Amino acid sequence: MRKVVNYIHHDWNVAVYEDLKGKHAQHCLCWDCVNFTPKDRNTNCKIANTLYNLNVLLGITTPVWECHDYQSLSQKTKENKE
Repeated sequence: MRKVVNYIHHDWNVAVYEDLKGKHAQHCLCWDCVNFTPKDRNTNCKIANTLYNLNVLLGITTPVWECHDYQSLSQKTKENKE
């Protein structure tokens, strides 16, 4: 059985499977998307901003696995080098 641990995240006491704690970015398309600029909320993806606000409001974490607006940052970087 997987172990569940608790910790404080966005002022919430949240529960998470221990092996997944801190691995949100590894499972989320956003971190490899040209539209994702989390340090600048004004230019950041509207979907990412909405999810972030929902996460803070409800005390959850939602990695994005599917998105209609995804554009690969890795692919764009590769094309710029060519």
